[in-house]
Amino acid sequence: MRRSTVWTRGWGTAALICAAAVVLLPVVRFTATTPRVDMLVALAAALVCGLGWVAATFRAPAPEPGSLDPGVDEQLPPIPSVLPRPFPVPLGPAVALALAVTAVASASLVGLRPDGAQGAALDAIQRAQPRVSTGTVVQAGEGEPTGVGKGRRGAYYFADLRVELADGTVLAVDRGIVGSSPEEGMDVRVLHAPGRPGLGGWVDDGVDISSYLSPWYVPLEGGTLMPFAVLLFAACWASAGLVNSERVSAYGPRRLLTEDAAAGEVNAGYVDRLTAVHEAHTTVGGRAGSTKVVDRVWLSADVDEVRGLELRVDGADVLALATEFGETTGWLLWARRWNMVNGTDPVPMVFVAPDGRSFTCSVLRSHMRRLTDAAPVTWEATTPGAAARPWEGVCRTSPGVRLTVVGLYAVVGASLLPALTGNAGHLTGYLPLALASAASVLTAVLVAPAWRRTLPLPGWERRRTRDARVPA
Repeated sequence: MRRSTVWTRGWGTAALICAAAVVLLPVVRFTATTPRVDMLVALAAALVCGLGWVAATFRAPAPEPGSLDPGVDEQLPPIPSVLPRPFPVPLGPAVALALAVTAVASASLVGLRPDGAQGAALDAIQRAQPRVSTGTVVQAGEGEPTGVGKGRRGAYYFADLRVELADGTVLAVDRGIVGSSPEEGMDVRVLHAPGRPGLGGWVDDGVDISSYLSPWYVPLEGGTLMPFAVLLFAACWASAGLVNSERVSAYGPRRLLTEDAAAGEVNAGYVDRLTAVHEAHTTVGGRAGSTKVVDRVWLSADVDEVRGLELRVDGADVLALATEFGETTGWLLWARRWNMVNGTDPVPMVFVAPDGRSFTCSVLRSHMRRLTDAAPVTWEATTPGAAARPWEGVCRTSPGVRLTVVGLYAVVGASLLPALTGNAGHLTGYLPLALASAASVLTAVLVAPAWRRTLPLPGWERRRTRDARVPA
């Protein structure tokens, strides 16, 4: 477990931006010619930033117990009037997960680009000031289904064609894509270079053929972008799984606390000690005569005369918070209007250490009754102009896991090189798709346990309880 630092967040953010460029460039520049210098630069930058992120994580320090300021006992620290209100979604992990999933669709778009001699001919036409014209097929080879359907309208076919333009020019088309079974006499739209019939032409009914006149094009026609849209939706849905539901529900009610602090008065209790509690509760199992152990972790706070108040935070942060703030004391703040939080939702709170660092948490209504019964009126004045700064947090994944993830996507990037340099064959077009799919699955396998783990290291206050139905 290592601290999150400015360097880990900076390199990580830069790596995500470069990775987003790699994922999105095949979408917004679907018709760009090779070599794809833009994607090659983005891949190199993503690799450099990813390695920088790993190196910064290696150099990040481990959390250390905070020291109590001797002067705190004589004079209580001021209560800040400006409190943080963090966004409920952990943006870094959510964006990373979305990119990992949509990278599969981007790899498929790269594979859809014509390859080999076909791709070289298309690149040559695009560089020669091309034009789109309507021509008539005068010779059609045997059609080969592409495997991409048009729904009720049939399917797309590969076919070698000879197309005659209105001026009598005949163009050879190598494996053009037509929207019906190829036959002589059918009209097609063909991309060609005027005055250079030796370059041949290109036919693609799967997209708007005029899109090849510009490198900036999003393939909305023909269903090409549909896999990307589906995977993007799935990625956003999966990213929502990273969100702490309590943190989302507390986003609105937390506004009451920030407004009350800015107005000059909040409820406050002084915290003497924070402890990480790991409870193992033995209860009845699913089968008759069986038992199971349910583990639960939380942050326990001693607030004024109330002992063992449960502060609800993310389980992966419990030990780090207890390590850094356990012996420093501090203020636990909640809104004067906390009763206006709807229903039985937990009450949002903020812990503020004497040095101004803070973290958000929440307390169940049952524990709130213990606070209010012990001290019905706990209003304290805030200090105008004083601001609390959010706790920087910890790195949820180890340097080894991060290096493995960077290595996985470096392999995916290496598999893209033939397609991006114009040297792709039929196999190399599908290899990035397979590797990107495998990398996304392996990333989930590596990262998900690290994100949810509670780090059972020395420092926990361990408790064992037993259900009354379970014999001793």
